[in-house]
Parts: sequence; structure tokens; C-alpha cells
Amino acid sequence: LYYTDYNKNDFIYMMRYFIFFSVITSLVTWISFIMPNVYINKFVPLLPLGARENVVNDFIKYGAKAGLTNHYSRNAFYMLLGILGVIYFNNKNKKNIILMFFLILSMFLVGKRGHLLFLGASLIIAYFVYNKSSIKTISKFVMIIFASVIIALLSIKYIPGVNTIAERIAKYETTDISNGRFQMYQDAYNMYKNNNNQPIGWSQYAKNTNFVHPGVHNDYIQLFCEVGIIGFILVIGSNLVCIFYSYKKARNNKNMFFFVIATYNTFFMLYSMTGIPHYDLEVYFTYFIFNCLLFNYDKRRGEIA
Repeated sequence: LYYTDYNKNDFIYMMRYFIFFSVITSLVTWISFIMPNVYINKFVPLLPLGARENVVNDFIKYGAKAGLTNHYSRNAFYMLLGILGVIYFNNKNKKNIILMFFLILSMFLVGKRGHLLFLGASLIIAYFVYNKSSIKTISKFVMIIFASVIIALLSIKYIPGVNTIAERIAKYETTDISNGRFQMYQDAYNMYKNNNNQPIGWSQYAKNTNFVHPGVHNDYIQLFCEVGIIGFILVIGSNLVCIFYSYKKARNNKNMFFFVIATYNTFFMLYSMTGIPHYDLEVYFTYFIFNCLLFNYDKRRGEIA
């Protein structure tokens, strides 16, 4: 919140902070890959007490690389912020190119498919917006991406051969695909039906699973089941206001500030199809701050950018 009404220098500081932490956690991630014992004995103890056991368990059992965070998904998210920070400075010198390559490679090492896929798609969409491509062109691209994701998910669920390929790519049997995201979708909907087709209440899905699964991994389904049609319209409606306003600013102002926020807003909406950004404190809080900055731009008469 401290940054929501500030000038350019403070926004620059925030982006540099993102880059700094993403580099640190990336380095720790590589150490965990090259020297796992050093990671477990030297770096995991630096984490909060409650996170250490889960991080070590996921690391040993699943190969999940959390770096200097408490979860490998959060690790990939901080790397994503670092990449956006590098893009913001828009400096094509050798140092920044190497840094960008390092952070992208680190995200591949973490192996979070959603972060990589949706970041790539978001950058492309924001690029179209920033360069004033026609709305028709952008809409077609968004529909292609959306249709591709839906087809891929349906193929994994209903075509045995595709499902097998997905399982082999995932490498282990307890991945997000094989441990039942579709079952989670069904469970959330069943909770809604069993509650006489009424909203079950915010975060009640998590409470009903005793927090084994904190989210359905599809915010659109979870929001509908937890807050109902009116709540869904209010939450997603506010998201749409933010994303289209960021698009408008990006199209009308040649400034990387708007490009970064438009990219992040797009990522937030796409990631909501397979993640839980509305329920994840770090992801949502960053989204909240970025959009406070965006809407305060006019109030500050452009000082922030």
C-alpha cells in the first residue's frame, strides 16, 4: 500500500526489489538442484519454522524446488516478478539480457507449467495492446489461447493417449494433473449443489477439505461456488475493469509502466483458470498494488511513470 501513491523513483525501487529477490531465490533454486544437501542443511533452516517441513518433504518426495520461499509455486511467481522488473527497465544491454535468460531458465528449472505458459501468453497479448494492434486481432489471439487451453484440458481428461503423455511429461504420479484437478472441480460443484445451489461461503472449499487442498485450482469455478453468481460478477467484473483500463493506458501511453501492469493483469486472469490467484496473498496483493498504482496515475498527473 505504501507504493500506491508515489513517484517514479519509488516504483523503480519496487521493481528493483522484485529483481533482487527473484535473483536470490533463483540462485538458491540452482543450489538445490546442484547441491541438494547444502540446500536442505543451509538454506531451508532460513525459512519460517512452519514452512521447513513442507518444503523439505515436497523437495525430497516430488522434486519441488521452492528456492528461498515456502512453496515452489511461489518461487516461480517471484521469478515472474523479476522478469517483469527487467522488462520494465527496457534496457537491452548485455547484463539485462543475461539476467532475463537466467530468470527464464530458473523458471524452467522450477517447472511450473502455468506460470511459464501464461506469462508467455500475457507478454504477447500486452505487446499487441502496447503496439496498438486492432482489438479484433487481440480478441482472436485471446480466443485461440482460451480454446487451446480448454481443448488441452478436455483432451487430457477424455483421451487416454493424451492423458498418458501428460503423465509422462509430469514425471510422477502425484502431479496436479493426476491427483485430480478435475475431481476438485467436481467436488466444489457438488458442495454448491449440496448447499441447495447457494454459495457455500468464502474459502469454505478449503475448510471442507481441512486445507489439504486450499483451492480448486480454477478461481472461476471456486468463486462461483463460494460467492455465487452475484459475488462472481462483482469480483470478476472488477478484474475486467482493471485489465481493460490497463489496456487502455498501455495503448494510449508509450510507457513500460503500463506495459508491465497490463502484462500482470493478463497473467492474473489467465492464471485464474488453473491457479488460485484470488486466494494467494502474494499474487493478489501484488495485483492489488499494481492496480492502485494504475488508477492513481491520473491523480498523480503522471508522476509515477
